[in-house]
Amino acid sequence: MNKDSKNLFDKKITLEHIDDTAAQKVKEMLEVSFCELLCKYKDYDTSPACEELSSIRNKINTSDYYFIKYDKTIVGAIRIISKGESCRVSPVFILPKYRNKGYARQAMLISEKMYPDIFKWELDTIKQEEYLVKLYKELGYTVTGREYDIKPGMTIIFMEKNITAESL
Repeated sequence: MNKDSKNLFDKKITLEHIDDTAAQKVKEMLEVSFCELLCKYKDYDTSPACEELSSIRNKINTSDYYFIKYDKTIVGAIRIISKGESCRVSPVFILPKYRNKGYARQAMLISEKMYPDIFKWELDTIKQEEYLVKLYKELGYTVTGREYDIKPGMTIIFMEKNITAESL
């Protein structure tokens, strides 16, 4: 794994590996970034907006968590969980004022380059949020068929992407 993402793409998007001293900042970012979905679905037990600081610290310490930066500005974050021969993205998010600029897409592509020995990527998302499903499909993810209901009107679907060494 190469944790230095400089010079991988023309855009000024980079990923900066963080440690648990950034947990409070991540918590604040999660609250802002997932507030709209929390208000819509009222999924207080599962929303990243409600995640406890201790849980965030644990996730930072047991996986690779990165700030997504445009130039030198933090615009979001992405967490990569290595599962041996595969990686799981959970979560990836962009702060509301920086959305719709391609930053999440770029961060996901950079992540794949940073883990050149990983050929299977996994994630889950809310089925009803069509813009999220569309983004992941455009990045090459396919729906696995596995899904579960968090509550009526909120279904989590699982997606995966298989890549080849040539596509990196």
